[in-house]
Amino acid sequence: MLKKKLSVITGCSRGIGKEIFITFAKNKSDIVACFRKKNKKNLSFIEEMRDKYKIKVFPVFFDLSNEKQILKKLTPIIINSKIDILVNNAGILSSSLFQMTSISSMKNMFDVNFFSQLQITQLVLKSMVKNKNGSIINISSTSGIDSNIGRISYATSKSALITATQVISKEVGP
Repeated sequence: MLKKKLSVITGCSRGIGKEIFITFAKNKSDIVACFRKKNKKNLSFIEEMRDKYKIKVFPVFFDLSNEKQILKKLTPIIINSKIDILVNNAGILSSSLFQMTSISSMKNMFDVNFFSQLQITQLVLKSMVKNKNGSIINISSTSGIDSNIGRISYATSKSALITATQVISKEVGP
């Protein structure tokens, strides 16, 4: 199902994002791989995936809390490509009790876990709408449904992503 598809995947350096990358690569999807940092470990992983699965990998390095970096790095690729799949996976987690959580910390969590996902979705949707085809997968968390003590920022950012996903699917799905 993924052969000859072009997928944008965020959070490729570790955890769930890395496993998504590997699964898509095994199934022959070409990948726009989004990483926060350009380093030996990430570059080595990219080369390994290219060689092992004979796919194209377009690495992109940016900080999800930086709106201008996202635009600068993703826009040229998206404008010149037919994006078939978007996997919004990247996110950050920190824990602290509500009364000890600064507003700036909450804003940073929302920038990365929510607003960056919306920004990337808006960019990719242009390609998908133009081609009348595409799939968007937003990775959230059960914390967005079942609140956890000490996770005000994380839980609310993931809850916002769940709601946004529902609205976007109703608006764009048809």
